[in-house]
Amino acid sequence: MTLINAIMLAYGLPMTLVYILVIISVITLRKELSPSFFAIYLIMAAVNLTTYFSTWWTHRLRSESFWFWFYEWSNLEGTELWRTIHQFIASYFFYAQNACAFLFTANRFTAIVLPGRHLEFWATFHWPFQLVIHGFSLAVCVCTRY
Repeated sequence: MTLINAIMLAYGLPMTLVYILVIISVITLRKELSPSFFAIYLIMAAVNLTTYFSTWWTHRLRSESFWFWFYEWSNLEGTELWRTIHQFIASYFFYAQNACAFLFTANRFTAIVLPGRHLEFWATFHWPFQLVIHGFSLAVCVCTRY
């Protein structure tokens, strides 16, 4: 294993386990949290973890000799679709992370600015915002890739 990957794994794995513990804590406190915050947080956590693992798959493992077979196979004729999907998913999750950070920040901002109407506002518009923001990030990713 290369030194940089070993260093990244040495802090990445424990931090991933801590992140999973935080997710479990948020799930156990879900009755004390607003439903919109809970949903936004869980979606953001899923996107963050998926981004972490897809980045390892697409970028970090390229420098590992035990994984060269995969990249040689994915460069063979007839595997273009697999390679395109693989790269698309990796780049999409970077956009999705920004979309989740925007929704999370907007949720917390309205909790401060509109304390009386915050819960009602997000209960009404939470899922449409999720669809629009993630749809926009998907569209940006598609437009920049093709």
